[in-house]
Amino acid sequence: MEGFSEKERRIYNVNMFIANNLWKIIVSGKDSKTKLREMVEELASFFNVERCSLMLKDNKEFFCIFASKGLPSKIVKETRIKEGEGIAGLAIKEKKAIFMKKVGILVNKKDYASYQSDNLISYPIEIDKEIIGVLNITDKRDDLSLTEKDVESIKPILDRIKFVLKDLREGV
Repeated sequence: MEGFSEKERRIYNVNMFIANNLWKIIVSGKDSKTKLREMVEELASFFNVERCSLMLKDNKEFFCIFASKGLPSKIVKETRIKEGEGIAGLAIKEKKAIFMKKVGILVNKKDYASYQSDNLISYPIEIDKEIIGVLNITDKRDDLSLTEKDVESIKPILDRIKFVLKDLREGV
């Protein structure tokens, strides 16, 4: 892609990912739960991370892991956070993406030990002015780090995920 700036290449790559990967899942005819699980798998691959999770609000006050890649099943089953708890809870409370270059600054040592890398992104998902979930991306492969550019790339991707989340809320 000669002649394109780095930003233009990144936008192109995100748009190609959406067109080639996410739209195929969206129009696949599969149920919403399957679509979301497949989308999380695709996101982990696109961002080249070991761990990716989609947390959704249950009928109460907790957010639980709905779909994940790279997390032990015990963590998936047992994780329940409230708004303001941990990094994902902070993203929910603040209603904005949290990009951490140094995870250990915000979490205690016990929690920090579960992270293989030193940075992560937690991005809240808002529909109809309500935070209904959070996307967590961490543990970049190949000793690389997530960057601000990765944070910027998530927003257009989340817009497509919201299509499926709306269907899930409506029972489609």
